[in-house]
Amino acid sequence: MTRPRIIAVFGGKGGIGKTTTATNLAWLFGRDQGETLLVDANADQPSATEIYEQLKIDATYTLTTEKDPAKLGRLTQVPFDWVIVDCPPSPTEAAAAMDAADLVLVPFQPRWLETRAIMRTLRALSTRPHRVLFVAIAHNKKGVARAAREALSGMEVPLLGSEVRRYDAHEQAQGSGCPVFTPEAHQRITHADRCDADYTAVRDELLTLPELIR
Repeated sequence: MTRPRIIAVFGGKGGIGKTTTATNLAWLFGRDQGETLLVDANADQPSATEIYEQLKIDATYTLTTEKDPAKLGRLTQVPFDWVIVDCPPSPTEAAAAMDAADLVLVPFQPRWLETRAIMRTLRALSTRPHRVLFVAIAHNKKGVARAAREALSGMEVPLLGSEVRRYDAHEQAQGSGCPVFTPEAHQRITHADRCDADYTAVRDELLTLPELIR
């Protein structure tokens, strides 16, 4: 059995776009790249499970929940091509998943307080392979995002070039049960097509990273 490629989506606090990123990537990898497992490991706030249960069409991925953080280290043995883990915010509880992962993906909202928080998160990652993904970039905050990117780049933080813009369509799609990648969402939800394009670009960039190429 071939070892799955594992992406652990981690952040040291809630409300940073972690679950939105994990569920959207699971949808795209499951649709286009092979059998995909999404692991909802955030027992205190199982948002990925709630989004899955709200779906009005068949998911492209399989969902499982894991309340025991220690068992996340066994993900290398599951019979899937890809595994996406929506990690708990505690570095200790997420450690097994991050150790098993080929790549740790860290969503980052470019705001001043988030910049301080992400530095704590990056220290927790230690030597694990990781990339920072800029998310929820507001139209009127592009300058802030650019300055934050320059600052993190200057500290040699590994960044993805792709970015995710802020649109209400993400929440509307989750609430309606129609992911932003579906024709139904494109027809009914304003800017769903832009959300689709943003996360598709993220997925495509991830596929070029040496940590995920086999």
